[in-house]
Amino acid sequence: MARILLIHTTYETVGGGEVFSLELRRALESLGHRVIHVTMNPGDPRKTGRLMEGLGDFAEVIPRPLTEKLLAYLTRGGATKLRRLLLAGQAVRLAPVLAEKYGADLVVDTSSGYPVPLDIVYMHQPTIIALTRARNPMARLYLRLIMRIGRGILGQPRVPLANSSYTARLLVEVYPFLHGVRVLHPPVDYDYYSRATPVCERKRAVTLTRIVRVKRLETLLDVASMAPDWEIHLAGAVTTRASWKYAEWLERQAEKRGLGNFRIHRNLPRSGILELFSRACAYIHPPFHEYFGIAVAEAMSAGLPPIVWREGGAWTDLVAPCCPQLGYRDPGEVAGRLEEAHAHFKEYSRLARERASKFSHGEFRVKLSSIIDEALGKKEQLNC
Repeated sequence: MARILLIHTTYETVGGGEVFSLELRRALESLGHRVIHVTMNPGDPRKTGRLMEGLGDFAEVIPRPLTEKLLAYLTRGGATKLRRLLLAGQAVRLAPVLAEKYGADLVVDTSSGYPVPLDIVYMHQPTIIALTRARNPMARLYLRLIMRIGRGILGQPRVPLANSSYTARLLVEVYPFLHGVRVLHPPVDYDYYSRATPVCERKRAVTLTRIVRVKRLETLLDVASMAPDWEIHLAGAVTTRASWKYAEWLERQAEKRGLGNFRIHRNLPRSGILELFSRACAYIHPPFHEYFGIAVAEAMSAGLPPIVWREGGAWTDLVAPCCPQLGYRDPGEVAGRLEEAHAHFKEYSRLARERASKFSHGEFRVKLSSIIDEALGKKEQLNC
């Protein structure tokens, strides 16, 4: 079995990319590989402790670039994309040294968001793609700065990976030199969430997401207004001052508009999410282009009919293949989709579970094993 150097540069925040890196480590170890897990920022143990449970510590915390440290200090933890780029540059420079130090057969990067010249590069949320959508003049200036700095680290990975077919298509459009992109969907804890037993006794819909402005969660207030006989439950992580303020603003807006059917659940444990899923009839995802949409897959595992915006990986890879009738282009269509999901709940519930089962941990390990073999084969050919 191989010795694999796994680089995830920062656990400063715990989002989908961080969770994926830890799931990847678990899967690699279950396949018998030796994983050397390194980072530059281990983050707050109170946030990562539960996720890291059973994995042991990092092999090494490698130095952060001084420029990134200074930028973090000056912006009070802001300029996230620029700081991640600086960390990615450091990772690319140090990867050969670390691979030699630990005798690694492969180097896997799960955090840069850029195609960089390493063995396996997983692009969970491609940084440049996110910035190219910016319309604000300052954001565009920020984009140009990042693109200029980023040119120095770009290169063809031996095996480039994307988290959905949607992401893979965008990557090839943005980086014309990139070829051979493989799709490796993140694993979903299907066994856990399939324990949910939604009975649809009351018209209740759930949204599960980080509570941040970019997700456009205010559209749920409009849904609550247009579907007054439905309870709209928003459950999500609230970990920063900005997200707390946004959650409070949403609640104030709901109160002003007399929306007693709109409720927020902050920082629920998994057991609380499972219980909420069991009491719901449908899942609503806000009009935000998720690159994959792990929360959508978890809700589908629980048997909830998924009402999803017709844009992004959650639509192309999760919902369109099983429940195309539940997609929407305008938030004004969601109330009608809720009624469709309610009227045919059992059928949509069955279809959602069937689709979600294809993203289980077992399916993930099978695909991952093939990718590792491919990367080892390419490296062996190069060394011949």
